Amino acid sequence: MSIYDAVKLDRPVLFSPYINNGYSCAVEDEQPFTMCADDVKPFIDELAELSQLDIIEDTRQSLVQRHDGTLLQTAFPVLADFKAIIVEMKTAPKKLIELVNIWQASGANEIVIDFEEKPRTF
Repeated sequence: MSIYDAVKLDRPVLFSPYINNGYSCAVEDEQPFTMCADDVKPFIDELAELSQLDIIEDTRQSLVQRHDGTLLQTAFPVLADFKAIIVEMKTAPKKLIELVNIWQASGANEIVIDFEEKPRTF
């Protein structure tokens, strides 16, 4: 199922830095970035236009939910690969690019991206 069918592209998306050395753990003292809802679909559309959507699709999974029960689809791209793509994008928020550089300097090597999952229809 493609990201267009699986997640709500009209809802904010959370980007968080992680260190993956066999298991993932959050980078202490680093703030996540929330992409506003209006920026999500253009960002995903540009990734698709650049043939770079696999940076998210290759690792996207339905693993967790928020405390309020909202189901999430989470992607875990390698930070360096993600950074190489977003620095060339028109729709990547400047603040996200700045934070990715800070996260990388802090030792992060993975980005965790949380999308809200669309309700499943059977």
